Amino acid sequence: MAKNIILLASLDTKASEAEFLHACIEEQGTSCTLLDIGYGRPAAIDADITAAQVANATGTDINTIRAMQDTGAASNLMMQGATIVVHQWLRDGRCDGLVAFGGASNATLATGVMHTVPVGIPKLMISSSAAMPAYSAKYFGA
Repeated sequence: MAKNIILLASLDTKASEAEFLHACIEEQGTSCTLLDIGYGRPAAIDADITAAQVANATGTDINTIRAMQDTGAASNLMMQGATIVVHQWLRDGRCDGLVAFGGASNATLATGVMHTVPVGIPKLMISSSAAMPAYSAKYFGA
């Protein structure tokens, strides 16, 4: 059975980049599941796991999260929901690794999920903000 990588991406702002990375992963013979962590507006492309499903995992809905004035709170809810979904996929044996990309906001959200995943499960974050000392310290660690 092919390995499966979960790609965490904000499909409201990074859809074309997510499509590209998804295709690159699958070209290598690895299955890739696209999980939408975007909460700004509806996704520009279809996701395997939608932002609505991620929000629902927290007991709320995506429209409530999108209407929040506090983007930190909205991001935390999406992080919690993505964590719940990823751990379900891990329990079901459907997640062999995680990859994400983006700036400071996406890096914070995605690495927040990655920090909860056991050591031994590969995790890769691609971000320009990794070069910023004020942000990078919170991205690393088990």
